[in-house]
Amino acid sequence: MARPAIATVTAGGRRWRWIPSSKATSQRAKRIEIKLPAVKVDRISAEDRAFYETVSDLGFNAPVPWSQGPRRMGTDKNANVLWVANSWGATFARIDTKTMETRLVPFPDPTMQPYHITVDSKHNVWGQHVDFGSHRQTRSEQHTWTLFDLPVRGTEIRHIALHERDGKLFVVVPVYRSSQMGVMTVRSEAELAALKTKAQ
Repeated sequence: MARPAIATVTAGGRRWRWIPSSKATSQRAKRIEIKLPAVKVDRISAEDRAFYETVSDLGFNAPVPWSQGPRRMGTDKNANVLWVANSWGATFARIDTKTMETRLVPFPDPTMQPYHITVDSKHNVWGQHVDFGSHRQTRSEQHTWTLFDLPVRGTEIRHIALHERDGKLFVVVPVYRSSQMGVMTVRSEAELAALKTKAQ
C-alpha cells in the first residue's frame, strides 16, 4: 500500500490519515473508513468501467477516473471537523469527526485543483490551487469563496500554512517553480480603510 500523503489530529486526539482509494481513516481504538462519493464522469462507457474494476494495482498515481483524488488534509481543532482537499474532484470534503457525516463543498470552477488544507482559529478553511498560484478561503458554514492571486503563475504550490499571532493572520506558501516563499498578510476591513485614508 502506498505511503499516506499526510496525517492530521483533531481536537479529541484522534489521528487521521489518508490512504489510496478515496478514504480517510481514523487511528484511535479502531479503524474507521470514510469513502468519498465518486466524481461524475459522463464520457466513460460501461465497458471501460468494468475494465477498471479488474485492475488490481490502482493507487495514488494510478486511480480510477472517477476518484476524488484526495490529497492533504487539515482539521478544525476547535470544531472536530476534518477537511480533505480533493484534487481531481475540485472539492473540499467536510467530515464531522464525531458523527462521520460527510459532504462535499465544490469549488467555483471544476478545473480548480486543491492540494492542501489548513483551518484558522475562526473556522475559515484555507487551501491553494496547484497550477494557478492562488489561495482560496471558504467560510466553512456559508461555503462562500474568496480568491487571492499570487503575482506568479505555474507555481505548483502543494503546501499551505497559517501563522496567527497577536490578532494577525499570515498565509504562507512555498512557491516551488520560482524558488520563492509567498507570505500574505490578512487585513481587517478597518485596517484596509485606514490604509486607504493614509494613501489619500
